[in-house]
Amino acid sequence: VSPIPQPGLPMIRLLCVEDDPLVRTYLATRLALEPDISVVGVVSEAGEALRFLGREAVDIVLLDYRLQGADGLQLLSALQGRSPAEGTENAKVLF
Repeated sequence: VSPIPQPGLPMIRLLCVEDDPLVRTYLATRLALEPDISVVGVVSEAGEALRFLGREAVDIVLLDYRLQGADGLQLLSALQGRSPAEGTENAKVLF
């Protein structure tokens, strides 16, 4: 099922960062059904998230608190240290 965007509403660009494959698949599938959300990326590690965010601007980062290799707070700290030119200055982070 492909969502139909509502007229006049901008699509919310979302990156999902989750290391559990079952949860990651569920979240991406469920959120993609929302008419105003575009899941632009799904990654499993903090490093992948940083690389993705270096290429793509997003509105929301849906972030797992516990990740393999680095926890969500470490990734949040890294995101806050990025310059505005790196495209994350307006992104909201949700745990």
